[in-house]
This record gives sequence, structure tokens and C-alpha cells, in this order.
Amino acid sequence: PHPSNQQRQRRRTLNLCHLSVRGCNLYNMSRGEWSDVFDALAESSGPMERLTLSRNNMSYLHGNIGKLKGLTYLFVEDNDDSSTNSTNNNNCNERMKKHDDTIKAFELPDGLSNMSNLRFVSFCGNNITRLPKTMGRLPNDCGIRLNRGNPHLTYPPDPSCRESVRAMRHFFHEERMALLRGIVLFAPHCERARRRANERLYRPGGRGYLICKERFERGLL
Repeated sequence: PHPSNQQRQRRRTLNLCHLSVRGCNLYNMSRGEWSDVFDALAESSGPMERLTLSRNNMSYLHGNIGKLKGLTYLFVEDNDDSSTNSTNNNNCNERMKKHDDTIKAFELPDGLSNMSNLRFVSFCGNNITRLPKTMGRLPNDCGIRLNRGNPHLTYPPDPSCRESVRAMRHFFHEERMALLRGIVLFAPHCERARRRANERLYRPGGRGYLICKERFERGLL
């Protein structure tokens, strides 16, 4: 049979409710491979309710995890090697790397908002620097744990937003409204500035006036 058909047949045989993957080096897995993994888990007849992906040296969570709509518990922890390898011979180098959030910042996908049954999620120990705005769409009663191993988490800036979906949703809403109010207030200033610029440009003697005059005179020749 065709390889894609074989793949579909393998996916149909999955019957998983809980899956825990710990201590594996998954750093080199491609996005296509992660996509296939989450597609297969989404088709599991279990259905998937609890997933653990910890200490696997991951640098991001693939967006297709949002397809696991029946997932209730998600643990993605300690994937920042600069914190988990603190006992090796390169302690000083690892600590220096930890202070540079440009070296390895864990990426969370927007697709997390699709998991409407999620009751608890933990992202400790991943060196996350910002949370996606779509996390504000998680269920109100979903518990969030980010209090350990994310020293460079700066967005949202309010620490309370990192512990409560309600607070997170409120912050993102206020941010959107502030942006909208800024656009509404700024638009008249832009219009007035445009009119003043056109007036200076096209009044007699202005640069725009001279250019138009030259074009008109060349057209008469």
C-alpha cells in the first residue's frame, strides 16, 4: 500500500489516554515530524487526556498540539538545557547562557487556545520569554504554572497574568483597547498633518507646485 495509507492505518491503531515522554533529546525533530506526531495523537481513540513532554531539550511546542481537543492536563517542563544541566562540568558556561535569552527562548504556539477542555498546564523550566495572546482564550478554570525556570518571561509584564486565565484575558483585552483608542485619537492628527504638508507642498513656490508646473509646460511642447 501507499506509504500515506500505511501511516493512516498506524494512526488508527493508537488507543492512548496518557502519554509521558521524558529525558529524550528531541531538539532535532523537525516541524513536519512534530506535526505528524500530534496528528496521530489527535486521532487516537483514547482519547488523549494527559500529555507530558519534559526534559526533552525542546525549543518549541508545535501548533498542532491544538488538535488534542480532549486534552485536560499538559506538562511541558524543564526543556531548557541551561537549567537542567546545571550539574555538569560546564556550570559557568550554562549559567552565562541562561542570562542571554536570545540563545534559546522556548516558543509557545497560538494553537493552545483550541484546547477547550484543558484544566491544568505547566510550562516551568523552559526559559519562556513571552506568552501568546491566544492563551487568554483558555477555559477560566484552567490552572497555569509558570513560576519556575522562566526568568526572562517579560510578557505579559504583570505577574498575576501568569497565574490566572482571567487576569491574562483582562490584560490582553485592555491592551487591545488601548491600541484601538490610540489609533482613534491619532487618526485626526495624521489627517491634519497630511493637509498641512499638501498645503506647503503645492502652494505657489512650493516644490510640488514647481514640479507640476514643469510637467504641465512640458506637455504643452
